[in-house]
Amino acid sequence: MSNHLNSKTRILGVCQLQNRLARQIYLGAKRDIARMEMSREHLRKMVGEMLENEENLQSSTLASRMELGHRLIAIDGRQKNKIMQDRQAAATLQSEVFFSARRVDRAAMDLKHARKASVHRQQQNQPCSVRSHRIAKRQWQEGRTS
Repeated sequence: MSNHLNSKTRILGVCQLQNRLARQIYLGAKRDIARMEMSREHLRKMVGEMLENEENLQSSTLASRMELGHRLIAIDGRQKNKIMQDRQAAATLQSEVFFSARRVDRAAMDLKHARKASVHRQQQNQPCSVRSHRIAKRQWQEGRTS
């Protein structure tokens, strides 16, 4: 293989690796978003249960539970912001995965063209022995019959 083919093969390998890594990062971000959304829903349930039970509680217990409820609501807001940021990051990662796949396709196409060019150059550099043998044989046969 020529140096040109070797470099195209290496470029294809690097692009494929980048594509796999981008895909893994994107899938990890999607998993994180799903986990945070489940956690946020759980916090909402806890706040809802606490607020439903407030009528049955005494004032001191009610105050401590209300404080905890407010803290959970604040945590919920922060998680909501984090989820939105992660979704934006996931969208960016998804586009990176798309572009990485396109780079892999382009690198594969470049490698294919380089291989074809290499084969073509090798054929041009070889003597045309088969063709010239056929022509010589035909000329010999024509000369013999005439």
